Amino acid sequence: MRYKIEDASGILIPVSNSDSAMIVAVTLGSVIGLICIYLGWKGSQLWLKVWGVGLVLTSLVYFL
Repeated sequence: MRYKIEDASGILIPVSNSDSAMIVAVTLGSVIGLICIYLGWKGSQLWLKVWGVGLVLTSLVYFL
């Protein structure tokens, strides 16, 4: 079945200039990264430690 392509310009929602959503996402990423490091250390899972370190490092780079 084919659908009619309509103009989507009417459904765009303006986004405010605040970075609050990005700060929440980066903070959540760093918390999840710390949890991954802990669980990887307790379970001897290298991939989990690597993902956790990657999340924490990218969070630090954003904040710095």
